[in-house]
Amino acid sequence: MTLPERSGATEHRAGVLARLGSSALAWSMLGSSVVACSHRSEPAPVGSAIVSEGLVGPSAPSATASSRAASPEVALASASAPAASASVEAPAASAEVAATVGPKNLTERSIDLAYGDGPLFFTPAFDGSQRFSLWLRVMQFARQEAKARSRVAPHFTFFVNACYYSTTPGHSEIGRAHSTGEALVRRALTQEAINEGHDIGSHGVGHADGRDWSVDEWRTEFEKFDEIMTPSLFVPVRDDDGKPVFPRFAPLDSVAAGEVGAACESDSDCTSGSCAEITDRDKLCTTACNLKKPCPEGTFCGSPMFLTDTDVCLPKPSFPVEYQGQTLFFANGTANFKHPALKPYRIEGYRAPFLASNDALYQMLVERGYEYDTSLASSPRPPYALSPGAERHAIVEFPLMPHPGARTIPMDYNYRLLKVTPERMEHDYTSSLLSAVELHHIPWNVGHHFATWDEGAYLEVLLRTVRFTLDGCPDEATHDRACAGAEVVSFRDLLEVLKKRGGVPKEWRNIPPPKVPPPKVTSPKVMPPKVSVSPSRPK
Repeated sequence: MTLPERSGATEHRAGVLARLGSSALAWSMLGSSVVACSHRSEPAPVGSAIVSEGLVGPSAPSATASSRAASPEVALASASAPAASASVEAPAASAEVAATVGPKNLTERSIDLAYGDGPLFFTPAFDGSQRFSLWLRVMQFARQEAKARSRVAPHFTFFVNACYYSTTPGHSEIGRAHSTGEALVRRALTQEAINEGHDIGSHGVGHADGRDWSVDEWRTEFEKFDEIMTPSLFVPVRDDDGKPVFPRFAPLDSVAAGEVGAACESDSDCTSGSCAEITDRDKLCTTACNLKKPCPEGTFCGSPMFLTDTDVCLPKPSFPVEYQGQTLFFANGTANFKHPALKPYRIEGYRAPFLASNDALYQMLVERGYEYDTSLASSPRPPYALSPGAERHAIVEFPLMPHPGARTIPMDYNYRLLKVTPERMEHDYTSSLLSAVELHHIPWNVGHHFATWDEGAYLEVLLRTVRFTLDGCPDEATHDRACAGAEVVSFRDLLEVLKKRGGVPKEWRNIPPPKVPPPKVTSPKVMPPKVSVSPSRPK
């Protein structure tokens, strides 16, 4: 298929920058209103478009018919579960709200680095964390790319919603875990992502819109997130061979060969025709699942309330876990925080649901010790930092940046809303990488969702873009590589690069000591001694 010709970068860029302005704070007001949640099973950005000479920028969120067309159907399970409908609209923001949201009183600080002296950095990321199948797909892709190239695997950032890690998360717009088993599997998959070098960031608890929140309301949100996630994720613990001690997924003893939960090496080993590579050590037979297709006993569905879309069935990871003669995780999956090797994983980054930010958010990011944010939109520019008021601490900002000629900001749902073809999305993404090269290797990032919109075609575009980057941005005609040596890294990786190059002073960082939840101790019940009373006998 012939793709559109790439526009003249230099002249077009000058025109775009002139129209949009290079101020990140000016764009932040627009960026904060880019998105709205179109349904409750997979949070997604949706925004009406402002079309100007080929560039689509954000405007007030709106719930439209096109935003509802391909949303997975979900069924009502409880007050905190997804609502029963083909899709559920979020309230549309008014134009008046859109004109006033976003941070206003932040001090911008530049990060003065010569990016052209090093490789191009591309940072792909996902919002949401529900589907088991997408955790498996993305991690397997990264392993395969590393093996094929004999190099470090590409790293992704996953901005997770805490509601999917608890059966009782409190208020949530997008559901919850529907069993302890489901939550334990998701925790294990997320832990495996950490073990393999990927970055876990926060996307809030239940995808609430915080554009009008006070500092105290943001504090409540962050405290709830930490309450759920701190006991769930950990710095990798490795054995003497360097292999992660947790998680491990053992075949179910109760199933026959080929059945769901049995060991496998290839799809042909499974009755369902599907062998899941959960880690690089564990492969088990799986099958599709949703509300109408429940998982076999002993396995759990990642999206059990979907009516038509499907996810996959996986068993719980193996518990208990022993390490160095002590219990690391108890039989019920609870962590033993008294173990000296177990240290909570510190989440460093944030992306706001709806990209809805305000000054209070940045005050809270500093207070909670976060180091980076990616909730704003900007014209192409290097990373920068933002400080609340006169605060000496600062948050590094990695904005979403549409390069000249792109239809919209680099987020999958915005392309879906505009009914842009996957071919055009891929053209925009590769062109943006080439534009980043011309702009002296300024880093560029893309934000997708844990969703299979357009029959999964958008996801495959992102993965092909990763491969294009790792290949050095090759020209099909000349075979020249415009970005030879480019690296696909997480935001955490990129932040470390900025630190090592001296772009992020230590005084910008506010790192509070880690908060370790006290171990839950259940006191044994003390029963009163039995007293035997003999009935009195008449004399």
